[in-house]
Amino acid sequence: MRCGKLCKLLLSYAAWAGCLTASALAADLSISRAPVYAPFTWTGLYGGVNVGYGWGDPQITSLITSFVESAPGVTAASSAASGTSNSARSALGGFQAGFNLQTGSWVYGIETDLSVTKLQAATPVIVTSSSAFGGSDAASLQTTSSGTASIDWFGTLRGRLGFAWDRVLLYGTAGFSYGLVRLTDGAFFNGFAGSSPTVAFNSTGAPQDSIIKGGWTAGGGIDYAYTNNIIVSFTYMHVDLGSDTVFSKFKRPNNVLGGASTTVVRGWSFTSTSFDFDVVRAAISWKL
Repeated sequence: MRCGKLCKLLLSYAAWAGCLTASALAADLSISRAPVYAPFTWTGLYGGVNVGYGWGDPQITSLITSFVESAPGVTAASSAASGTSNSARSALGGFQAGFNLQTGSWVYGIETDLSVTKLQAATPVIVTSSSAFGGSDAASLQTTSSGTASIDWFGTLRGRLGFAWDRVLLYGTAGFSYGLVRLTDGAFFNGFAGSSPTVAFNSTGAPQDSIIKGGWTAGGGIDYAYTNNIIVSFTYMHVDLGSDTVFSKFKRPNNVLGGASTTVVRGWSFTSTSFDFDVVRAAISWKL
């Protein structure tokens, strides 16, 4: 009788211990099946490389004139010509770096980039000439122009404002742009004066050096966080670096030969362009 009670007590204790063990094991299993992941944040520094394509200006317009004038009351001789280049197109590539700060779904950022390109254009060679008068007043002038323009590299410093859906970020961007540009008119003046003797002359236009010009840029794009550290981007921007002009002129009075000649030859070349273009590019960045 006493053995039966003792056996029942031991069995009850074993059942109670088994229930506790099963509950603890179930609790452990439930915790391991529901890990907690930290949400992705766009906040942080990033930097990387990009490749893309640019199109638009520089597109050049040139106007040239040759002019031969003599004494007052005598009809002068003149002629003019003009030419326009095609638009420019070029591949481009460079690097970018920036910082984002996320507040809720809004992302505020600043980004800078620098790209090498070869956006360039050239006008066809244009020529005009004038000649007039005889004897000591004989004179002729030919003016030639072959304008070229290019953008060798450009950079931007922009603010960004975007809206994030987890790992996808849509944004607009605008700011300051700058770049190295070149414009030359390729002007050349040549002719002759007098008849006995005849003197030939020629002169080139003023040489133009490359300059750094500033402007503005605006656009937008989409970023995708492929991993917590790798960001893939697609961006469109319009870049405006302003405009430039080149003016070359030539003047030669015929009386440098001596005598009574009053013939004067004049020539000039006016070349202008706008340095604004559009850019699409793909980029990959490493986020810290």
